[in-house]
Parts: sequence; structure tokens; C-alpha cells
Amino acid sequence: MDEEAPLRFYGCGINSFFQLGPLVRRAYPEPSRVSLGVPLRCLQVSCGRKHALALMEGGYVTSWGVGYFGQLGQGDNLSSDRPRLIHHLDPPRLGGDRVVAVACGGQHSAVHTAGQSVFCFGFNRYGQVGQGQACNKISTPRPVNMSGIGSSQIRQLVCGRHHTSVLTDKGQVFSWGASSFGRLGLPDPKKIVGLPTEVPAFRCCPLAALACGDFHVLGLGVDGRAYAWGYGSEGQGGLGATLHLRTPRPVEGLEGSRIAQIACGAWWSMVVTEAGCVGGKGRGGWRGVLVRLYTWGYGDGGWLGLERASKLPYVEPCPPVTKYGATCSFDSDFNACLPAVVSTLSHLRVEKVVAGGGHTIILARRIQRRFSRAERKVVQGLDGHGVGEGRAGEQDRRARGGEDVPYALMESISLADAARGTQRNTSETGEMGMLGMEESVPHTSRHANRASCCENANESTSSSSTSSSSFSSSSHAPGSIMPST
Repeated sequence: MDEEAPLRFYGCGINSFFQLGPLVRRAYPEPSRVSLGVPLRCLQVSCGRKHALALMEGGYVTSWGVGYFGQLGQGDNLSSDRPRLIHHLDPPRLGGDRVVAVACGGQHSAVHTAGQSVFCFGFNRYGQVGQGQACNKISTPRPVNMSGIGSSQIRQLVCGRHHTSVLTDKGQVFSWGASSFGRLGLPDPKKIVGLPTEVPAFRCCPLAALACGDFHVLGLGVDGRAYAWGYGSEGQGGLGATLHLRTPRPVEGLEGSRIAQIACGAWWSMVVTEAGCVGGKGRGGWRGVLVRLYTWGYGDGGWLGLERASKLPYVEPCPPVTKYGATCSFDSDFNACLPAVVSTLSHLRVEKVVAGGGHTIILARRIQRRFSRAERKVVQGLDGHGVGEGRAGEQDRRARGGEDVPYALMESISLADAARGTQRNTSETGEMGMLGMEESVPHTSRHANRASCCENANESTSSSSTSSSSFSSSSHAPGSIMPST
């Protein structure tokens, strides 16, 4: 696609609160075109439970959806059925500074600017807006005191259900908001942390990336290791246990693999690993890079992409005697407590993985592998004059020199395999593919959502203007298929 071609905005899913924008209030199972109403290019979009923010060209920010707690940043608690500019964040209002990234939590929002300022607004019952004290809501963007980062530059801004975290270019992590279940990564925090506080665990092992679930966090270290902390009753900590992690711990079962990407769903975790020197031995073997997707955590709905065993041990949230790979419990039929590879993608190179509240999407590339001399000889035997002359000969020489074999030669190899009676999967015809899970298992309402019981008990009564519209457990949570009424 031409780089200068204008980007178009599409949305799909539930639109009962206009979280998709100015569309009819119904469910949209297929992507539908949405007009942002601003003559600027859209650079980034972030979705909360029932609201969304979009970063536009020039540093302008628009918001739409539910605004009961001021999460739209418009200075009121009104919802909006169409995107509106947040004028408090316009570059002229910021003295020439401009927003470079946006993030949405459960019912709060955050942005950071090119001048290393952070602004938060929305629901603040747990101090997630970063104003030093908790209150019901803050409806206009407020600057957060980021003096603790010193001369560091902000690399990433992420939001969980009721907390906010910042990653700096030096690998430091600062977090604030609700500290329950250990999601802030602080060794001895108060119940509510109202200002950015550094996570001491990463002073010696800096991070390169962060990812947030509802109540847990993943960190990718510069050493290629993954770290987890926070809520762990569904096994999303990756330690083989169902314990909450008050401080960051290295994820087990990934030794020897360098992690290239991390991602979080509401109650589960994912990493993409790279491992060199794989495949056949010898000079003619495949010496490329193997990329694998590992998933773990709560998996009742099939979003982990893992096969279930016929019988799983029953484990309640308590220290297990031995480490479990997979378990079930009172409110779960399937928890993967240790990272497990998604074997159905073994023939593809995973490029990107993202997750929502009850689904996973993978962007993958077809692998071009290297072939042995024996396989190349079979191809020469099938060809009337061999592959030693002309362009085909050049391809063969490239293969002998250790370079990737072109697709034309791969088709010849598949013919050779067919002649030998072997089976090889060469059905991929496109360079890139969007892959979902092989089966979609509808989620049942048995999931008790332990974390929500502790934190959301007072949300339904926190605003008199919203007493008739209570929130579901989470926009990310597996159970939030339809809005509560």
C-alpha cells in the first residue's frame, strides 16, 4: 500500500455505549467504517472498557464513548457518541508541547507528551490519575508529577484496570494507583499509591517493554527475559502456581530462548521467543531463527490457543506442592500455569500478537527454510536439465551459500517431497496472514472474577448520575461479553 494513502478507521464489536463512535447502537461482528470527524490523520488508538482515545496528526487527541467518570477529558461526566477533540490537550494549550502517545485503563485515561509530561484523567478512586490522593473522578487532564524520573525519557505509558505505569529509556519502571495483588511491583506498598513510585526490582535489570492485563503486568528485560508481577490466581504469573506476585519474578520455562515481544490479555500472558541454530545438522541444514508463541494463564475461552488435556488436577489458589503445567479450579476449566508453546503455529513465523478481553490475534509470516543437499538433488532429478544453469542455478548456489531459498525453489522441493511420498505443508500462498484461534469456545458465566469482588464493590455507587448503569467486570475481562444492565 502506498505510504501516502490516507488511513481509514474501522471498528467492530459492541457499540451499546458508542464506544465504536457514531454508529447505530448495536453489535458489529464485522469491521465497519467510522468517521472520526477531524480532518487529520489518525496515528494511534487506545481502547478502555467502554471508551476510546485517538491520537491525531499534530498531537491532537479525540475521545468518545462512556464518560461517567470524566475519562473522556472533556471537563464533564457526559458520554459522547462521536469523537470530540480534547481541547485541554491541544498543542497551543500545552505551550507548544504535543501529545505523542495515549493509553486507556478501565475508566481512566493517560497521555504523555514530547516534553516528557504525563497527563491523566478519569476514575481516580484508587489514585490511578496520579494526583497524590484518591477521589471519585477527575474530568479534565491533570499533569502528573514525574520529577522522580530525573533526566530519563519516557519510552512507554501503559494502563491496567486501576493503575498506571511508565517505562523510561533507562529501563526504570514507575507505577501508581491500586496496589492490591502486587500489580505495582512495589515490595511494601500502601493500599493506594497516589504518585509515581519507582519499582526497585529493575534498578539492576532494566526493562525494554511493558504490557498490562487487568491486574497483572509483564516486563521484557533488556537481557531478553520476561518478568511477571501482580494477580496470579489464574496462573498468569507463569511460575507454575496460582499465587499473587507482590514483586517481579522471572517467568519460568523459557530458559535458553530470547524473548522478542510480550503481550497481555485480561487474565493471561503471551510472549514471542527467538531461538537460533535450529533444524537439521550440517552445512546444508536449516540454521535460521525459530520464532515461537508461548501462552499461559486463564484459558477457558480458547484464547490461549492450547489443547486441553482430558483430565486436569484441581487446584485452588494456594501454594501447590509441586509445579503444575495446567490446572482447573472452582471457577475455571482450564488454567495454564506455565508457558506452553502454541504448536499450531509452528510452521509460521509470528511477527506480532495482540489480545483483548476474550480473544487473541496473531500476525504471522510464512517461513522460508533452508534445504539439505539431498533435497536439492531430488529437485535436480525432477528437472529435465537440473538446476545448475541460468536463474535456477543462481538460486541453487544461493541455497548452498546459506541464503534463504526463493519460493519457486520451495515449490520444487514440495514436488520432490510428493514424489517421495512425504507430507509437507506448503499451502500458504500469501506472505502475511492474520490468524485467529482454531476454535472459539464460548465463555460461561462461572468465572467468579475474584479480583473484581475486592475493587469494584463501590464503583456502582460512586456517582449518583450513573446509578442506573453499572459496569461489567472489565472491558478486558473474559466475562464482559455484553454490558450489564
